[in-house]
Amino acid sequence: MLTRAGYALLSASTILFVAGLPTGNLYVITLALLPLAFFLLAAVGTTPRSVRTQLILPERAVRVGDEVTLRLRYEVKGGTGLLELHQPLPGLFRLTAGSNIHLLPKRPGSMSGEVRFTVRVPRRGRFVLGRTDWELVPSLGFAKSATGRSGTEQAIEVRPALTSFKRMVNTKARAQSFFPENDEARMGIQTTEFRDIREYVKGDPPRTINWKATARVLARSAGGPGAGTKEARRASARRVVPLVNQYEFEGKKSVWVYLDCGPHMRVGTSAENAFEVALEAAAGVAQFFIDRGYQVGFSLFNRPDPFSLYPDVGQKQMLKIHETLAQVDATDTTGDFPLVVQQTKRFLMRGRSLVVVLTRADAADGPMLSGLRTLRGISSTGRRRRRRVPVMVLSPDPYGLLPDTNEGSEAARTIRRFLDQERVREVRRVGVEVLTWDPRKTRFQNVLVRRAATR
Repeated sequence: MLTRAGYALLSASTILFVAGLPTGNLYVITLALLPLAFFLLAAVGTTPRSVRTQLILPERAVRVGDEVTLRLRYEVKGGTGLLELHQPLPGLFRLTAGSNIHLLPKRPGSMSGEVRFTVRVPRRGRFVLGRTDWELVPSLGFAKSATGRSGTEQAIEVRPALTSFKRMVNTKARAQSFFPENDEARMGIQTTEFRDIREYVKGDPPRTINWKATARVLARSAGGPGAGTKEARRASARRVVPLVNQYEFEGKKSVWVYLDCGPHMRVGTSAENAFEVALEAAAGVAQFFIDRGYQVGFSLFNRPDPFSLYPDVGQKQMLKIHETLAQVDATDTTGDFPLVVQQTKRFLMRGRSLVVVLTRADAADGPMLSGLRTLRGISSTGRRRRRRVPVMVLSPDPYGLLPDTNEGSEAARTIRRFLDQERVREVRRVGVEVLTWDPRKTRFQNVLVRRAATR
C-alpha cells in the first residue's frame, strides 16, 4: 500500500512518460523513468515475509520489589526500513533499565537478535504480558508501514516478599511471648511414635487414614456374608467412619494466621495499601514459624467465600500459602469473621494455637470484636488460665501510604489517627494485644523484634 508521497511520485512519472511518448522525445521519457526507478527501489520489498518474537521470562520465583530482566528475541525475514518492537507491560510494572520499545534498522535479507530491559514489580499477583507489537517503517516513506503482532501471551506470577526475622531466643514456657521458640503445647510436628487410633474428623489429612483398621470395622458392621440383606449391609457400611492413626507430637505449638480482606484494607495506593502490607506481613509470620517446625493454619475472612488452610508443616504448606496469597485481593464483603472463627474453633481448641490476626484495628466493627472475644474464650480454656495462648492483632497504619496531595496532608493524617484511637482501645479491652506500625517509616520485622525484646 502506497502513501500520498508514493502516489505523487508515481503520478509524476506517469505524466512525464505519457507526455514524451507521442512526440518521441527521449529526454522526457528518460526523465519519466528516473522517478519510476527510484520509486521501485524505495517502495518494493518493504513488507517483511515473517516476523517472529519470543519473550523469555526469568526462571526464578519473582517476589514483590524484585527487579526482573526480560529478554525479547526476534527474527525478521524480508523487508527493509526501520523496525519498531514494542512489548506491552502491565500498568504497575516500572522500567528500571533499558526500554520496552526498540528501533532497529532493517536491511535486506534476514535479521535476528535479542534485546533486554529490566522492570520492577511493586505488587504481587498474576500479570499477563501480551504479544509483541511490531512495525516496519519504509526508509523514504513511499509505502505505508507494515504492522502486526507476534509471539504468545505469557503470565508471570509475583509472590509476596519474604520477610526475614532475626533469631529471637526465649526461655522455655507456654506461650508467654509472641515468638515462643521453645514453647510446649498439645499439638506440633507428628513423630513416628504411634499413640492411638481414632475416628476421622473433617480436616484430618487423608494420609493418616488406617485403611486396614477401617476395613475390619466395616466387615464387623456388615456382619459377614450371610448377615441381613444386601441393602442392610450397604446401609450399615455407610455409617462406618474411617479410622486414622494418631501419633505423638514433638511438643511445639501450632500457629493460626487470619488475614482480613475487607474493603477498609484498600486505603492507600494501587501498589501500596493496607491490604498489601498486611498480606506481606502474614506471609512473613507464616514463613517464620514454618522454618522453625511449627504447624501453621491460615484463614482469609471478609470474603464472599471464606477460605482456610488447615494446619500443616513444611515448605509444602508454605507453598500453598504463597499460591493462595498470589491470587487473593481485597473485597467489599464484611462481617464474617465470627463465622470463620467458628469454622476453625475445633483446631484452635485442640492445639492451643497461637493466634495472629492481621487487620486494621482502627477500623474494627462489631463482628470483628465478637470474633476476637470468641478467640479469647478459646485460648483461655482450661484449668491453668495463666498459661493461655496469646492473641495478637497486627495492624498496619494505612494513612502513611496515602500520597501527599497538599501541605495539610500530614496534619490530616495525624488528626485521623487520633480519632481512630478509640476503636483501637476497644480492641485492647477485649484482652488481645495490638501492635501497629507505619510501613513507610518502620519495617515490619523490626517492629516484632523490638516487641519481642521488651516482653
